[in-house]
Amino acid sequence: MIFFQKKYNKYIYQCLPGLSFAPISFISAKNNERVVPMIHLALDLYKQANIRVSTSDLNKALEEALTLHRPTRKKSKSPKIYYTTQVSVSPPTFILFVNDPKLFDSDYERYLANQLRNKLPFPEIPLKFHF
Repeated sequence: MIFFQKKYNKYIYQCLPGLSFAPISFISAKNNERVVPMIHLALDLYKQANIRVSTSDLNKALEEALTLHRPTRKKSKSPKIYYTTQVSVSPPTFILFVNDPKLFDSDYERYLANQLRNKLPFPEIPLKFHF
């Protein structure tokens, strides 16, 4: 059984690489197996989705992400992020105050989401951004 779970995990993550942060839970309703751990996982995800982070902690994590990798310059404009704030939970939603939203592509948004997931208490849920 474990072999098939590992194989199926690998298949899912290959088909959906943008969801590599999301946990996968295998259950059997017929045999009533691993149902309780799945419910605990769902509750944990719910708690993560409803966390509100302070603006200072968020901007500190953002600054660390910017230090590691700056957004790519487009034409003669250099993309700048001034600061960010969390405006909603479930899913955690952030507004990033920038010089020009068109300068930030989906690749950089994905990079920021992964960095914030690593530094803040949302390791397994999607994050939403508005530039």
